[in-house]
Amino acid sequence: MSSKQARLLRSNYSMRLLVNRSPQEEQGTALRATRLSKDFKQADGSTTLVLDEATLEVCPGELVGLVGESGSGKTTLLNILGCIDSVSRGELEIGGVCVGNASSSRRRIIRRDRVGIVHQSFALLPTLTASENVMIPLHLQGKPRLEASLRVQSVLEQVDMLEKADMFPRHLSGGQLQRVAIARSIVHSPMVVLADEPTGNLDSRNSVAIMKLLRAIAETGCAIVCATHDQEVVSRCDRVLQTKTGASRATRFALG
Repeated sequence: MSSKQARLLRSNYSMRLLVNRSPQEEQGTALRATRLSKDFKQADGSTTLVLDEATLEVCPGELVGLVGESGSGKTTLLNILGCIDSVSRGELEIGGVCVGNASSSRRRIIRRDRVGIVHQSFALLPTLTASENVMIPLHLQGKPRLEASLRVQSVLEQVDMLEKADMFPRHLSGGQLQRVAIARSIVHSPMVVLADEPTGNLDSRNSVAIMKLLRAIAETGCAIVCATHDQEVVSRCDRVLQTKTGASRATRFALG
């Protein structure tokens, strides 16, 4: 394949990579959580309620902030929304697919196909290059090698990291690491991206750049939920959910 043909194929992927959802998915609610509660069992057999009837909806194209004190349950909620953790009570739908009390294997499939996750600490594998890290979700989906390579090149180009594709994480700056992490979170065209303090380890200039990138991703139709303490991030969200800790110390969420 010539370099010109490769550029053309990457261009075609760039135009459709993040907008390949069906009209039904685009028109509906990307994420719906109804009265989600989470209990943790203690060593003495007692249970502690850490999430109390959290309810929220996020539509395709929305960038929603999630704010609150440290330890107030934001990460617990993101883990449930991202199908990493199970819910004790309540209902959860991602793109119309009911998660609820799904088994761990079923949650893993839903997370693989419908959810992208951006970590504060980047969570890139140090022994893999930028492009190899981004390719991980496509390997999990069993995508053909050529298609996977084209997708990876396309998203790295979209986040302005194509020239760094063969570099290892130790050779990249914090802003570059987060761009690679974001590319990995969107390479499989998820309906929902969950970002946990995506600017927490960045300076103000890189924070602004990352939020502009997340906004651009949302404009393709992807729903984004972003947990943050950063007021600059909050100001760039369409709306904000505020954690509220009651007398029981369980966290509730209310529209801000």
